[in-house]
Amino acid sequence: MFLQAVYNAQQLRYDPLEYDLLSDSMLRLQEYVGVDSADLEPLLDADHLRHDTDHPHRLYTVTPTGRDVIGESYREGVDYGHGQGDLEESSQHVFAVEVGRQYLEQRYVADPTSPVVEVIPYYDLDGNRRLDIAGVDAAGAIRVAVEAERINHDVRRAVPEDFDKMADCSVDEAIWIVMSRAAGHDVLAALNDPPDGPVRVEKTYAETTPPQQFRIDTPGLTAIYPVEWLRDNEVDL
Repeated sequence: MFLQAVYNAQQLRYDPLEYDLLSDSMLRLQEYVGVDSADLEPLLDADHLRHDTDHPHRLYTVTPTGRDVIGESYREGVDYGHGQGDLEESSQHVFAVEVGRQYLEQRYVADPTSPVVEVIPYYDLDGNRRLDIAGVDAAGAIRVAVEAERINHDVRRAVPEDFDKMADCSVDEAIWIVMSRAAGHDVLAALNDPPDGPVRVEKTYAETTPPQQFRIDTPGLTAIYPVEWLRDNEVDL
């Protein structure tokens, strides 16, 4: 039951009044189902469930083996693909993309002076590349691109690739959403010193500078926002 509750949450199946991934800890799901943390240990040990993060609140993700247990198939065009989601996407990534989607809806689509008329998450550029979020104009051109970046062992390769992907779109705004202040500096460091190709961004900032205060304007980066800061300061939940 808890695996199903988590999967429903990470697929955004609940009405926000029941459970809101953007503001509610998955400890609430434990309360709803009636399990405590000790009950979850076998699920974690069996790799049916993964503990993503405790910041800004507790998030779990159901793994592929966990989906098998609850009989949830992963259907292209329904559960993942253009406009739907990423294959094997974590709850933390869904959280960041949804914050970004709501931000673009409120900041751009709702602004009559903005050319953006529609926000499309998981926008396929071609068979190999996908934007986490695209804000498009009435002609279907991408005007705002967003990447929700989770820092992992591949950061020095993945970040420049995502930069190049957004730069290739010739967008007005290329926005990065990161999971923490430190992650914002990790993104900038990877762009300052990529393993291959030219330096993407030459500008540097002290580690004490919040990423939302960075002032960078290049084709692949115009802003970096920690997800919690963006949710609390720019999104009207």
